[in-house]
Amino acid sequence: VRPGQTRQPDLAGGRIGSQVISLVPEAPVSSLAFGDGALSASFSTASFSSATAPAQGSAAPVDLRDTRIAELEAELARMRGEVAQLRSSRLPPDHAGATSGAAKGVATGRAVTGARSPASGAVVERDCPYPCGVNGTCNRMTGECRCPAHRTGKDCAEAMFPACANMWGYDLHVAPCGLPEATFPVTCECAEQCDSANVLMRRMCFEHRPPGDPGRDRARKWFTGATEERWLMTTMDSPDMLRIIHERAAKSREEGSCNGHGIWMPKLPRWLDPPGPVTGMPADKFDPNGPEECVCMPTHWGSRCEHDLRAISTCINDCSKHGRCVRSNCACDEGYWGVDCSLKVGAPGQYSTVDNGAVAPPNNGVAAKVFVYELPNQFTTWLAAQSNAYEWTHSWWFYDNDISLHQRFLASPYRTANPDEADFFFLPLYRSLGAYTAGWGPGVITPKGWRAFGAARDYVDRTWPFWKRKGGRDHMMVITCDVGYGTLGVWENQHFVHHSVLPRAMRPIKYILQWGGHPTRQGYDLVIPPRTPPQEVFSAAGAKHPFRCAATGPGKEASAPAKVTDKPGNYFYFRGKIILDNPVYSQGVRQAVYRAHHHREGWVISDQSTKAFYREMLEARFCFAPTGWGWGQRVFEAILSGCIPVIMQSDNLQPFEGILPWKQFAVMLNESDIPNLHEVLAAIPQAKVESMQRTLSCVWPRLTFFSSPTQRREFGDLYQVDAFDMMMLELSQHADKARGAATPSAAAGPAVHAWQNASKMLTTSVCSCVMEPSDFPQQVR
Repeated sequence: VRPGQTRQPDLAGGRIGSQVISLVPEAPVSSLAFGDGALSASFSTASFSSATAPAQGSAAPVDLRDTRIAELEAELARMRGEVAQLRSSRLPPDHAGATSGAAKGVATGRAVTGARSPASGAVVERDCPYPCGVNGTCNRMTGECRCPAHRTGKDCAEAMFPACANMWGYDLHVAPCGLPEATFPVTCECAEQCDSANVLMRRMCFEHRPPGDPGRDRARKWFTGATEERWLMTTMDSPDMLRIIHERAAKSREEGSCNGHGIWMPKLPRWLDPPGPVTGMPADKFDPNGPEECVCMPTHWGSRCEHDLRAISTCINDCSKHGRCVRSNCACDEGYWGVDCSLKVGAPGQYSTVDNGAVAPPNNGVAAKVFVYELPNQFTTWLAAQSNAYEWTHSWWFYDNDISLHQRFLASPYRTANPDEADFFFLPLYRSLGAYTAGWGPGVITPKGWRAFGAARDYVDRTWPFWKRKGGRDHMMVITCDVGYGTLGVWENQHFVHHSVLPRAMRPIKYILQWGGHPTRQGYDLVIPPRTPPQEVFSAAGAKHPFRCAATGPGKEASAPAKVTDKPGNYFYFRGKIILDNPVYSQGVRQAVYRAHHHREGWVISDQSTKAFYREMLEARFCFAPTGWGWGQRVFEAILSGCIPVIMQSDNLQPFEGILPWKQFAVMLNESDIPNLHEVLAAIPQAKVESMQRTLSCVWPRLTFFSSPTQRREFGDLYQVDAFDMMMLELSQHADKARGAATPSAAAGPAVHAWQNASKMLTTSVCSCVMEPSDFPQQVR
């Protein structure tokens, strides 16, 4: 068997196989698994993935090498099962016998104070049985090394994708699984391994294996077996093109072209996406004598490959100042560990401790504690290895709450390292990054994306006992898609209908979503605002912004709260997509409002963009806030601008509706109000309008995440009382409900109504707040 030879998953029937194996001669057993064997298997065979039978007559001719591969795979499957069984039983005895168990050290794991007996699932922290190298850190939850992107094994020295580790004579530290097209040429063998780990974004590969190689037959079925689960692949199978790539690569290495980080060669073909416009050059148009350019390695970019990818020097929470950032992953200092180095190794027999210096604001009603799982980096930071964003940790504004909330939980005063104290368990998964680097879907989760979610859930269930404690009902994940875990919607019987696509195995989880309509389970899932960048809104308005006193970053003078005044601009304002000929978009609301009211004086309802968007919104009295393809951004842009939002979103729960007095600062209407919208707004007394504006001056931070370093510099202490604290307050209410408590727990202080907690939060630490006693709901005056 050749080094790097792989077994391609059965794709003839449109499903991913059970495992990809790297068969390296004389390698230790641990290196035979493709990364973490159990993890890779989860990506491929999770229960939520639907399988179809292989196409008849698609079997390749019998080959002795294939027979030997099958035998080795069967043996490895047996060995993995044995390893999994040993891992699940590698637990200390109950507390009465903990002393003898702890004395065994690495052999049994580190016993935890208060751990449960094996019958109920004990808890251990495990030392790694081998060193993790200078760039790795031991994950003490699993006893496995947390390595930089696409590395694994002892000292983090093994390539997770062996076929990608060296291509065209270049040693690649990061596999080019998710690079855009027309960049570094990827061999089809490398693409197969990326796809088998569920992280392939490429749609074109170069077939370099000689005729008669069994891999070519597998690839032929794979590339032509298009299903709903995978991209169509285009195979560049041209001996002349391969010869040119090899020759130009050798010459570039010899001459040091492209700063030693790429190949100087004619422009490569690009994948085409019919029936849309041509986005690249087909293979038959490749000109070996055409214009030349640098084709950069996965970790570099620029016309001469002169720049490192920005993501490789960015890590979550800046490694908590206890580690180094190595290709988007933290290598922790001695005595620290965790995805952001925020866990400090405890004394023998004790839990690790959270070392982030976070302190909860006093008397805010939050009592819930959250345990954050240390999942393998395949689910999180590895997905950033090929991102070129300046701050990948805070770059995908509208969709990146899955990354942002992971960082907030890790650095939160509500985090616990003791699972027995936890009310909730958080499973991190960076779908927003995977959407663009692994094909997991941006607006709607793809089947590949659901495989990733299911793999995370299965990994947790297999590795720790906590899922079984309540059947997963106290576990949380984030989905920021347009309609959460639903489809984008269909038009049925004159109604806009979203259907749930949540796999059965994933249904117990509590989801943190930005969409509050169907199929979101109101009262079970959490609805939060998207991450709208407040600094952009404030910068556009300058000194005129009514909340400007809150932006007191470096070089800015503090200012007094602005008084509520009559707005000098438009009476009613909306700019954005309308799409008159599409009844599905925005549930038909944007179109109906445009047709009924765009002609009115002082009403701006337009699909024309303007650079003065935020300034115009700031000066308007009412700002229309409909949905789009899913959750709507306009609600939060209006609130940040001090403009009263007019919300027309059928049965769509807004964030924190059980806590914040939405009707005190927003106009909540139904589609039936569209014909008379002008009369409805005119009937609101001026005193009520001013009261709503004053409430907006206090409520806006509670619907804003101040998560990025830039925002923390600009808005200071508001970081401690923003939407994250509101979310934790709602989680505390969910925890009370799960315990059967009718009122907040004793740890939250006196038994108080949610409005009273809201009134405290609204008037605390917000310099722009100018609410008067009469502005609060009557029950809390």
